[in-house]
Amino acid sequence: MKNLLRASCASLAILLPALSHSAATEGQIQAVAAARVDYDVAQQAIKREDWTAALAALKSAERNDPQSADVQNMLGYTTRQKGDLEGALHYYERALELNPFHRGAHEYMGQAYLLKGLPEKAKEHLAKLEEICSGLDKCPERESLKRAIADWDPWKRGSRATKSY
Repeated sequence: MKNLLRASCASLAILLPALSHSAATEGQIQAVAAARVDYDVAQQAIKREDWTAALAALKSAERNDPQSADVQNMLGYTTRQKGDLEGALHYYERALELNPFHRGAHEYMGQAYLLKGLPEKAKEHLAKLEEICSGLDKCPERESLKRAIADWDPWKRGSRATKSY
């Protein structure tokens, strides 16, 4: 029953914007298609770890489709890879404003909080992923953040092993 309710809410969340606005114009459809091409170019640049090219392609995708949570999430990821944690958090927050159930944004935001030394904030995003992923057989975002939190733990990293008491 819980899964049926969740599926119904997700369907409603997708349909409501479409119902509340008039049909998309040809220009809007072309802009979203252009954003998809830019997003795909960015994904290839990310695979090469070419963060500058990825960021440029994602910025173009954002101009064409500013309502895409996926684009915002990848802008956050790319910005984080370039070393700008505050900028990354801004993009992750925007992704979650657009889609509060975006698993990738929760995972990456949790990892950014770990990099900032804020494991409790990361655990909040893990708890949200636990909620979002309940009932799913696989949830790689949850597992990835869970591992990152476990690896971050200073006791497990061996930092105490170098101390003499």
